[in-house]
Amino acid sequence: MKKLLVCLGLVIALVPRLNAHAKHDHGKQAHAHTKSDVSNTSQKNVVDKKEQPLTFKSEEFLIDTIQAIVYGQSGAEIITMSDVERPSLTGQMRKIDDLVFERMVILDAAKHKIPMDEEAVDKYLQQIMRENGMTPEQLNQVFTAAGYTPKEGREQFSIMQTVNTMLDFKVRSGLIVPRRDIELYYEAHPETIEAQYLVQYARVPFDTTQGKDAQRKELVAYAKTGKGNGGIAWSDPFWISKDEVAQDKIFIFDLPVGTISPPQETATGFELYRVKDTKEPHLRTLDERYREISDILRQPRYQQLLTDYRTVLMTGSIIVYL
Repeated sequence: MKKLLVCLGLVIALVPRLNAHAKHDHGKQAHAHTKSDVSNTSQKNVVDKKEQPLTFKSEEFLIDTIQAIVYGQSGAEIITMSDVERPSLTGQMRKIDDLVFERMVILDAAKHKIPMDEEAVDKYLQQIMRENGMTPEQLNQVFTAAGYTPKEGREQFSIMQTVNTMLDFKVRSGLIVPRRDIELYYEAHPETIEAQYLVQYARVPFDTTQGKDAQRKELVAYAKTGKGNGGIAWSDPFWISKDEVAQDKIFIFDLPVGTISPPQETATGFELYRVKDTKEPHLRTLDERYREISDILRQPRYQQLLTDYRTVLMTGSIIVYL
């Protein structure tokens, strides 16, 4: 323990001569400088401690090491090598600076007396199991596959929930976009919906009792009058626009409403198309685009608020990289 306090390093090991190592490292000096990948932060809050690697006797071995310690007003958080090397529960690898930010948020939550809600974690895990048809044992297998014990997996969910709660409190709560801004964007960026056509189609296989030409003549007469060939099965009508149709089917959009196209021969028979209704091209309304535009305008605001929050956290924290 003395070695951990003096050297600011973590060597969780079964070492019978730990005190000897502590004495060996006690006199090592540290120096500070700014991490190259930490931007927009005060240099005095970022410390990089460098020391010579420890040597071990044959019966001693290294289990884990501290990579960084985050000191905040409400306590301290340790980031180990295993934290860095394991993927998150979403399967993504995280850089150490991502973990530093996460731990600063956790300390900020403690400062604001926002506890980790164990009941909410229980409900969330139950929801995951229910939506994916999983048993608790199968959920534990997911944790194990990601490199976590069941207890650690639960702790990760708790951390994720706490971080999201704090981001709601500190960042997302400031993302209200004034209606006037949305209206101005709508006016400056109009969107037109193409003409839409309500279409049906029918597939008529070749009639082996007559030739193709004779069958085509019958279908042409049917397309003109709508009479005869009562056995043709039409599809349910569906809406399409020109950009959704192959070039050889563009003729469909020249059909007046209620008319049937001339038969189109295929490898196995004929195809017929019928236009049931049309919608003229028109601008999308403000109501149709309101949420979409709001999301567009919120994105740069979100990034700015997140950057501001990160800066505030860094200002009130001391980060020791080991």
